Amino acid sequence: MISVSPYRITIGILAFMMICMTLYSPSLFAQTAQKGQLITVADLDQIYREAIMEKAPWKPGQMEITEVKAYPPKVWVPEGQISFETGRVSSTRFLGRVALEIKIRVNDVPARNVRVCGKVEAYRNVVCAARDIRRGEIIGASALTVARMPISKLRNQSIFRPSEVVGMAAKRAVRAGQPITRRQVAPPVVVKRGARVIILAESPSLTIRVPGKAIEPGTAGDFIRVKNLQSKKEILAKVRDSRTVTVMF
Repeated sequence: MISVSPYRITIGILAFMMICMTLYSPSLFAQTAQKGQLITVADLDQIYREAIMEKAPWKPGQMEITEVKAYPPKVWVPEGQISFETGRVSSTRFLGRVALEIKIRVNDVPARNVRVCGKVEAYRNVVCAARDIRRGEIIGASALTVARMPISKLRNQSIFRPSEVVGMAAKRAVRAGQPITRRQVAPPVVVKRGARVIILAESPSLTIRVPGKAIEPGTAGDFIRVKNLQSKKEILAKVRDSRTVTVMF
């Protein structure tokens, strides 16, 4: 008969229990191995959002922040009073993927640094074509609408107030729904090439009017070449309206 020591049986049972616990409850050992406080992305999310909104040039109502992630996604810090300090931001445009360094302090002592990233988008109301606009058309208020669009997808020289477009001429065709830019519009031509005009010269004591002919087209406020039909000389005059240009004397 083989005898087994009770001491060896006890050691074997304990070893078997340790193996089972390792196989079926690894998280228990992970939790007991770590001592302190766990910081996750959920703890850093609001801190990231508030810091980005404070530093960004956009108003909070214009911004949308999504896909917030932390690197590493979780950290352990010692027990104590936790505070956070935000550091530098990776982007000055505050559009697209924007990273922020967050410093974690415990009892006002530096504990860990975490890099938090999120997707930042800003929106603005921009002037768009409410219908197809033909090239050369003088744009009225009914041809315009305002739409909220992501700034990252807007072209340069977008227009944000309809009043800046009304009365302008379309330099090229604009499709319905398309944002209107400053490159697509221009002041309308009020004096056409070859048009008959009055050349007006004024001073506090004298006003002279002579007939003229526009040598080149012009919009209100433009300086264009005109021909004095009496003297047959070409002069430079400023367009006042469709029938009048002015000169200094």
